[in-house]
Amino acid sequence: MATALKQLPSAIDQIPMPDVWELFEHWQQWPPEFVLLRIVARYEPQKVAKTVEEKAAGLAQTFGAAQRAPSHIKDLVKWAEAMKQKFGVNLGNA
Repeated sequence: MATALKQLPSAIDQIPMPDVWELFEHWQQWPPEFVLLRIVARYEPQKVAKTVEEKAAGLAQTFGAAQRAPSHIKDLVKWAEAMKQKFGVNLGNA
């Protein structure tokens, strides 16, 4: 909503729910411009990488082929993943 209305989330929080539902109904017939632009550009978001290998492959695809990472970097990544699981840290897509 913030993108479509070009407002900060704090302003969006002030909109009464009946108005929000009315906006959603309006957008079903007349989508916001960012949705239309996405359709015209035929943009499809990439799936979220789940594993370190998928993330690395995505980066390689984005920035071109890279040299193989040194073994100590791989060990560091595995250690970081283990610590995230051990302590229950959720870093989103990081």
